[in-house]
Amino acid sequence: MTCTSPASCIMAAGATALMLVFGSACAQESSENDGTQAPFSYPATLLHARSTYTVSPATPVLLGNTVVVLEQSRLSDVAAIARAPVHEEGSGKNARRWVCVQAQNNSKPVKLWFIASGQDTVTEVQMRPGTFAQNARCGALTDHFEPVFLSHIASGMNIDSVTSDIGPASLRDARGWRFWVSRRTYEYYEESFTEYVWVGALADEKGVISDVFTTQITR
Repeated sequence: MTCTSPASCIMAAGATALMLVFGSACAQESSENDGTQAPFSYPATLLHARSTYTVSPATPVLLGNTVVVLEQSRLSDVAAIARAPVHEEGSGKNARRWVCVQAQNNSKPVKLWFIASGQDTVTEVQMRPGTFAQNARCGALTDHFEPVFLSHIASGMNIDSVTSDIGPASLRDARGWRFWVSRRTYEYYEESFTEYVWVGALADEKGVISDVFTTQITR
């Protein structure tokens, strides 16, 4: 089972999904008539992953030596680096903008999605092995911006090396997804904020990782 929209997440998980209402934590996977492939869907089991970290298990996304910081780096800057068009879905608070980017990690092709949900800065990044169709209207990274890591994780890595690096997962589901979830509250200029971070990696029976994502929402 996967989440295809925030509404479906809420219906599937009830009160548990309240923390995910803050942003578009569930994405839609589809192929438009022009070949564009939207970001992949998140598993509904993500909603059962309780926060077991008070400090984010996620580090900034690394494009070679270039850092993409969630909720700080602008999607337009990533689009400029990759020479990628910006796709948009929805409007207003439900608007989601994203760019798809082709990259190489250790000579193996990977697909990337940089997503901005309800704001101008990147809130989510996804990685999956493979290549986009020629008419997918995606960008590409040059060698200068490779290799790519999402929170120290990349497609093709072994899950054991990840858990030894960032710690035990908050939850593991039957499909092989591992989720690392953190929640912290802090005050800034006498205002209280809560930061949620979700990191996920899907590993096969041999422990080899395919799909990876990292998401951060602060409210």
